[in-house]
Amino acid sequence: MSNDEPDDYSQRSYFEGDSGDLPADVRAVITNLMNRRVLLGRSDPGLWETFVDNEIAVTRHFHNMYIDLTVDRGAQVVLKRQVYPDGVDYRVLLREQRATRELSTAMLYLRSEYNRQTHSGAERVQVSRSDLVAEIEAFWPDDETNRKARTGNVNAAIRGLVEQDLLIGGKEADDWEVSPAIQVLFSAEAISRLADWLTEPDRAPGTDQAEVDDDQEDS
Repeated sequence: MSNDEPDDYSQRSYFEGDSGDLPADVRAVITNLMNRRVLLGRSDPGLWETFVDNEIAVTRHFHNMYIDLTVDRGAQVVLKRQVYPDGVDYRVLLREQRATRELSTAMLYLRSEYNRQTHSGAERVQVSRSDLVAEIEAFWPDDETNRKARTGNVNAAIRGLVEQDLLIGGKEADDWEVSPAIQVLFSAEAISRLADWLTEPDRAPGTDQAEVDDDQEDS
């Protein structure tokens, strides 16, 4: 994060009684991140440039709500994360999506595909619904009998990934672009723990490797 904060903010009024002190373009970055989990510079270059120039002010706004921003300048990604402070009362604004085996498998596959395709020179990483579903089903037990419930989990996992901007495209699409945020979301250690959990069903994943925050912010 830059150590410098713009010092030219002045009182600006955009509506009657406006007591905010940020210019409209900075407010646009904040409101965008209020409604989405991820800001991608490739998709929104103007918002990204404004964020970089005003990172301290934007981050301070979210820290006041116990939300941290993980920033990857190389990938031009800003990712929201819920933090859990000790000793104070606070409301969780980013609720975590339940960590099903299907969701965990999907995220692991997307992370692997993102690395594989980018290392092969791809500028945009694409995955198909059929490949993603096949990868998920490969982790189902051989004696699985409740395939209807499992299929429901698959569809819920895909919806969650689209809603959280980790898959770019419609929920009913046949193909998606994988967001570069998938690489920012997981550390190598978290990926290793998630892979261990998927191959050892009796183990439970930790909160940082098998859950997707579900935005529930009240503005």
